[in-house]
Amino acid sequence: MKLRYPQPKSFIERTIEEILQTDGSAAAVASSFALGTLIALLPTIGFGIFLALLLLIVFPSLHKPGLLLAFVVWNPLVQIPLYSFNLALGSVLFSGMPVMSFDIVFLDHAYNLTRRLLIANLIVSSTLAVFSYIIVFATIRRMKGRPVFTNQ
Repeated sequence: MKLRYPQPKSFIERTIEEILQTDGSAAAVASSFALGTLIALLPTIGFGIFLALLLLIVFPSLHKPGLLLAFVVWNPLVQIPLYSFNLALGSVLFSGMPVMSFDIVFLDHAYNLTRRLLIANLIVSSTLAVFSYIIVFATIRRMKGRPVFTNQ
């Protein structure tokens, strides 16, 4: 008996088909995907998916496939280089800032590393969430045959 694992491509194709066939608006799907992007990119180390599931339980109006598809797109293989970029950006942002000094050297390093990583991560995650909203919204509108922008 051979075990069969779901293929990622078939999961993504089914999810995209479900998104296109849903009655939900493009804005609802795009906002759920953007929220999923923001949660997936936060440095929570595996806790993000539980936070997303909690949000889906608390707010049932969120578009489930759109939110969960963000976790497929922003998987750990994508996040590792992104965290390196965040750390480099944080180093640039805080290069001239005074360093808080603790008596314990470990706390010095932990504080400075965390500060650089978290602030840069918030900037990059928020920016990517906004761009993902725009891209998903425009893509869904086009695939459904509707104009992307209207004069209403």
